[in-house]
Amino acid sequence: RYPTFLRIVPSDELQAKFIIQLASEIKFERLGLISSSSTWGKSGAASIERYAHRSGICLSYVYQVDQIEKSVIALVDDLIDKINAYMRDGGCRVPKPMVIFAEQGILQTIFKQLSYRGNLWKRRGHLFIGVKNWANLHEVIKGNEHVTLGSITFVLAEGMIN
Repeated sequence: RYPTFLRIVPSDELQAKFIIQLASEIKFERLGLISSSSTWGKSGAASIERYAHRSGICLSYVYQVDQIEKSVIALVDDLIDKINAYMRDGGCRVPKPMVIFAEQGILQTIFKQLSYRGNLWKRRGHLFIGVKNWANLHEVIKGNEHVTLGSITFVLAEGMIN
């Protein structure tokens, strides 16, 4: 029906570059990274890792998770355990910003699980940096707005990015 239709989406490479550039300008020295185990998630995470390394930003943890809810719940449990352990030790090794390169279902489960665990996440000042897949999807955070409050998401608009 539309033989010449072509859809072009923003490059994940550009998103990764922008996220690390933003983190660098905000003076984040450490980031956490969660990605899905899909090809898209792995590619995005690899780009984040590459740009973070070039910029001197430390990735304190890198998690890869699949769409299975038990896998996501285990990830959140491990993350909360690490935060609690570091708080007990008086350290601040857990970075407050976390980049998430994952699909909608994984995001919803992460936010829901963090919500169930009280507001430890927000008390410590943690925030998320999200890529285009949840920047305009209000249903991703619905009911868990308090967990994502203060987070950063973006959508690349028309035009050039330098």
